[in-house]
Amino acid sequence: MPKHRKKQPKSGAQVELTKTPTHISFLQSEDCKVRWSFSKFDAYRWCYDNYREMPFTEIGQQLKAYESRKWKEVRNDSHKRDHPIDPDTILLDARKRLAQQVKGDYDELWRFRFGSAKRLWGVKIGDVFYAVWWDPLHKVCPSK
Repeated sequence: MPKHRKKQPKSGAQVELTKTPTHISFLQSEDCKVRWSFSKFDAYRWCYDNYREMPFTEIGQQLKAYESRKWKEVRNDSHKRDHPIDPDTILLDARKRLAQQVKGDYDELWRFRFGSAKRLWGVKIGDVFYAVWWDPLHKVCPSK
């Protein structure tokens, strides 16, 4: 029967660090171009009355155009079409679904405007906008 020896670490061994952190700070992310992800998308329909599916081609060109802009350009746009919103200002039901759909605590929820009432809602994590809801009748955060 062979004897087993306990392995002991060698003193003076050199450890090579090959991984680099991928976290992007807020300031760094503002200098990055807008990127999209639909991995957190929730197909919940915020309005069952008069709901109409919207062909992707209607918003696809606008999404494509945003990819050439940096986040700080979107945030500082004088038209204020697209901007962050305090999550406490949206409907209570929407806040509950957001907590279920997107794990984590976010200081801001983003909304992108497509026409007079149509909105794409989501969260910005680093330089990526994670789309969460399509809101064609502006129901998630009704205007006052």
